[in-house]
Amino acid sequence: METTEPHPNAPELVSARQASSMLGTLGISRQSARRALLAGIAGRPIRSAGALLYREDRVRSLVKPALDPDALPPPLHNGVIVGALTTGPDLGVPARATSQGMKTEVNIALITAALLRFAVKLGHPIPYVATVAGFVVAGAEVAGIAPVDAEQGHVARRSTNNAGVRVRLALRPPGDWYAAIHLERLAVPSGTNLSIHPRDACFMDNARRHDQRGVVTAGAVA
Repeated sequence: METTEPHPNAPELVSARQASSMLGTLGISRQSARRALLAGIAGRPIRSAGALLYREDRVRSLVKPALDPDALPPPLHNGVIVGALTTGPDLGVPARATSQGMKTEVNIALITAALLRFAVKLGHPIPYVATVAGFVVAGAEVAGIAPVDAEQGHVARRSTNNAGVRVRLALRPPGDWYAAIHLERLAVPSGTNLSIHPRDACFMDNARRHDQRGVVTAGAVA
């Protein structure tokens, strides 16, 4: 009986377990590595005998130092919002064209909500990326921000610690900046909270200067 020899140029494949172990050298837990793989960081897996196989070269290309979120290249050095992905993206949609799975309802500080809303009004692009295990897997730009109503669309809900407000972010597709950061790993803590980098983000600083002139106040989001 004839046997089929593997193609000499066929890429080497590794199991999901092996791929997770490779990513584990970055200090990523196996569970987080599995989630990141399922989110598509190494491309579509190949199903074989009930197992998921990944191209070894793609997994290996991910094993590199994380980027400092406070020292990103232009235009992200002006500010970027980083959050965790809530659900897996649709792998059939080009990464730069989808915001699937990105968190749009969040609790943030009241003054931060006000400054973000005013930054949008000033026309500043506000990049927003979602990560899994630190890997950037989705991106968008914040096009609007509004309070989430508790009852009949009148009263903005405060977070449980009464230090913030729950808001809904309106998103639009990302600009050309996203291609440079897609699948890069950011040195950010795990969790689902949003963070803004760098701390002196340009879009926040501009809004803050307007705030000092009395143009915008914390009450602007209510």
